[in-house]
Amino acid sequence: EEEAPPPRGVAPPSIGPEPDNNGNDDDVAARVVRSLAHRSMTLGALVDFLKHTYEVMPHFDLAQTKTVDVVWQVIIPKTSQQGCSYAQLVDGSEQLPDRMVSHNWSNLFSHLVAGIFANAMGHNDYFHVLPLLERD
Repeated sequence: EEEAPPPRGVAPPSIGPEPDNNGNDDDVAARVVRSLAHRSMTLGALVDFLKHTYEVMPHFDLAQTKTVDVVWQVIIPKTSQQGCSYAQLVDGSEQLPDRMVSHNWSNLFSHLVAGIFANAMGHNDYFHVLPLLERD
């Protein structure tokens, strides 16, 4: 089955350099894995992102807005012209992160962010962090 092209106006993600003249796919794969592994952002950048999300999405609701909504309404418009990830846009230094965060686009975005902050504070759950994410 043929892979569908990205939606109109959205650049495909950058995966690194093209294969070398010898066509060594292992080298390309290693560069891609290294690039993906070194994408990170600080907690401060996450706070700035949340503030920006409130500005761009006045209808943002902690109890209803899903991660997919934030991706399409905030992240893609900011990154589509550069063809990069949001982490690369805010911090191009490619630091190896302290933690790996897995997420599901159909979950509430507030739960993702609250979970990241709760983990950074050493808490086992994020429910007590959710009120701290309220719009000021």
